[in-house]
Amino acid sequence: MLTYIILLWIIGTVGCIWLLANLVYLFIEENTYEIEPTDWSAIDQMLRHKDVNFDDYDEEMENLRKRLRGV
Repeated sequence: MLTYIILLWIIGTVGCIWLLANLVYLFIEENTYEIEPTDWSAIDQMLRHKDVNFDDYDEEMENLRKRLRGV
């Protein structure tokens, strides 16, 4: 019986370490990703273009334009 308890304790300890290692790996993988660089000069140039009529856009597009320009 004592051997069985020791075996369960070893399996439980190894299982907890394995589970913790996988959770840490998943956390690190999910929180370390590369952000693609944004070409803000091209976006600003597009927004300053004279042919763009922002009055034709709906309210959601206007809010997006303001966020991109940092207003």
